[in-house]
Amino acid sequence: MRRGSSPATTTKSTTTGLATPPQDPDEQTVREFLIRRAAAFKAYYEHMPFRGSKQPTAPEEKPDVLQTNRKIDQRIYRNYTFGDLVEFNVLDTREYRSDQACNDGFAVTECKERFAEDRTILGDAQEQWLVDNLSSSEATWDVLANQVPFAKMDFRRGTEDGFRMDQWDGYAADQTTVKDAFQTHAENPIVVTGDFHSHWANEIRSASDASKPIGAEFVGTSISSFGNGSELDDFNGDNPGVLGKHVIRENDNVVYNSARRGYTRCTVTPETWTTEFQVLPYVTSPGAPQRTDATFEVEAGTPGLQPQSPTLVAGSAAVGYGKSGSIDLRGRWLSEGLAGGNVTLSLSNPEVASITGATVDDAFGIAETSVANDGSSVTIRFADLDKNAQAVVGGDDIPLASVDLRGADTGTTDVELSVSRLSDDAGNNPDTDTEPGVLVIGPPPVTGANAPTDPDGDALYEDVNGNGRLDYDDIQTLFDNFESDSVRMNKSAYDFNENGRLDFDDIVDLFAEVN
Repeated sequence: MRRGSSPATTTKSTTTGLATPPQDPDEQTVREFLIRRAAAFKAYYEHMPFRGSKQPTAPEEKPDVLQTNRKIDQRIYRNYTFGDLVEFNVLDTREYRSDQACNDGFAVTECKERFAEDRTILGDAQEQWLVDNLSSSEATWDVLANQVPFAKMDFRRGTEDGFRMDQWDGYAADQTTVKDAFQTHAENPIVVTGDFHSHWANEIRSASDASKPIGAEFVGTSISSFGNGSELDDFNGDNPGVLGKHVIRENDNVVYNSARRGYTRCTVTPETWTTEFQVLPYVTSPGAPQRTDATFEVEAGTPGLQPQSPTLVAGSAAVGYGKSGSIDLRGRWLSEGLAGGNVTLSLSNPEVASITGATVDDAFGIAETSVANDGSSVTIRFADLDKNAQAVVGGDDIPLASVDLRGADTGTTDVELSVSRLSDDAGNNPDTDTEPGVLVIGPPPVTGANAPTDPDGDALYEDVNGNGRLDYDDIQTLFDNFESDSVRMNKSAYDFNENGRLDFDDIVDLFAEVN
């Protein structure tokens, strides 16, 4: 199906077969590639939980390709329906596609080849199947699960557009067909995407009107690929066509990204679709704390992403009993910058900790802090005289202040926020969301009611179960609760081999002390 044809019908079937270009054409012939792919299909079927109907079969258009192994085609695109709530169309954008246009570039400018009507990322049969499903769907939410970003994404900084050929932008005709089907047939289109190793939230815009939202796309990051990950910063080198915050500035339909490791969590109701982007600061060692980096909501009947409210975020920390520490206060989703504000941080359980002071970030020309006499709260007032706190894109955080604390007793307390006033550079006082933090003083009890103790005063809490002595039960308690927050958030208390991290050698070293 190509642009100009009816969304529900097609008159051509020129792209129904498997794609044949080798991945490395200079190192591999088409025949060698097909043999390799046939072996991959066989291994894939034998090791994955496929039903018999999904066994690889030989396509009719390749009678002479392989004489020894004819089973070289496997249909994996499929459809799932869950009542009238949601219907999933799981696509295959690899097996039937045309070779990537313009040498498979990442930020290609003026690539006319990508608009060719005979280029496809789905193949005609799958495309017709998809449009038919969208046409007949009675679900509230119509979901495409696929391998590469669907929404338009210009990766090149500046006035020139630069598109990546290994996603739907490189197959403009199919992209337009699916957008038209969304607009004509789907009640609430959602695209969920992988294979990009970073988080993105995009609006899908109409093919005929680039200002009109018709759906939303959520791209999930990798769990471990590319190591610990990072936030995407502006690129300072010579090549303007790379990943960076400029991608959000260049595309008004792209609203969020993070290159941290993690996953996405989606909650679907008849009224709303909510996507939470989960991230970890590191994955190269156990125990990384998980947090929700951004949350997006789509209302049924209202295509596109709901705008994000300015948000103030309180940090979390673990502070030793009788020790001092600090947490930070950050601003997020400041699309109009930040002129100033009046914010109070409070401890929900002031018996376990007290606030001793606060320092406002240097970006603000004038500031005032006031700590309550009992240390239960601090009020921070600040103003940005020189407009240093400019608009922040894509869910980035901007530091506002650092709050000093001291642990008074073992336990936990929420760090709550209240906003008396927050002003942006446009002169508005927008409604502001808050995200509380958690302060752990301790270490707190690992199990039961008793907090661990440090019998020999070496700052390591060998008495894990808090019964006043070191014995074998402490080893068992540590082993049983090694992944718990009370242990993981207090690394220094249980790092018995003193290598700077928590690992099972710590349990072995504690065992050696008992014996």
